[in-house]
Amino acid sequence: MAFGVIKELQSTTDILLSKGDYISMRTRMDLMLGQAMMLRGEDRRHAEFPELFAIESINEGPKGDVQLLCLRLIEGKVRVQNFDADFVDQ
Repeated sequence: MAFGVIKELQSTTDILLSKGDYISMRTRMDLMLGQAMMLRGEDRRHAEFPELFAIESINEGPKGDVQLLCLRLIEGKVRVQNFDADFVDQ
């Protein structure tokens, strides 16, 4: 979902934050990650809060140091599924 102006994103995330339930918090995180990062939808859906971290980037911003929000991707692009050995032998 793309927002035309940042005010639309802010009002939507504020409404979701005020609800305070799990689904609203996950939706809020998904919207914010979608706006701030170039991620595949599957990576955003599987993201968990402990996988998010910040890195201090020295002299990279327009006014000096900035913090970069990073997401550690655990599964990678191709998802490996475990198949039953009997199914593979057929």
